[in-house]
Amino acid sequence: MKRKEPYVNWNEETGTATVILYDRDNVFIGAAQCHPDDMDMKSEYTGTHIAYLRAQLNYYKHLRDAEIKPAIKALEHIVGCYKEDKYDINSNEAFLVRRQIKHYYNDLEIVRECINLIKNELHNYLSDKEKFYTHIRKNRSSKAKSDK
Repeated sequence: MKRKEPYVNWNEETGTATVILYDRDNVFIGAAQCHPDDMDMKSEYTGTHIAYLRAQLNYYKHLRDAEIKPAIKALEHIVGCYKEDKYDINSNEAFLVRRQIKHYYNDLEIVRECINLIKNELHNYLSDKEKFYTHIRKNRSSKAKSDK
């Protein structure tokens, strides 16, 4: 990804974070809104981290759907044309096309793995934060009871 610096915005009042990633002429936006029940725990770091992961997820989905899959489809169409025209399937051109198809399938597998890793990281991060917030609130309430 050829990058400009990402744009990061945090709104303290609303608990909203926005991250914008740039790749050539494409823009990928990730946003996070603090849940109303968690406003007492809102954090710029947490919000921007979640928004950044979502922006990355949008980038990899774009890469998969708009660049890699169309390239595979076009190259496989060329191979199909070779077969219909009784073209020499062992020619240098056919070899190069098959090698490019293999390259794009490897890229597709890597991108799918990146998507899964980001989804898992986001899920784990949110569930860990929820456990942490529950623990903090429990400690606060028990401390408040003991102070009375």
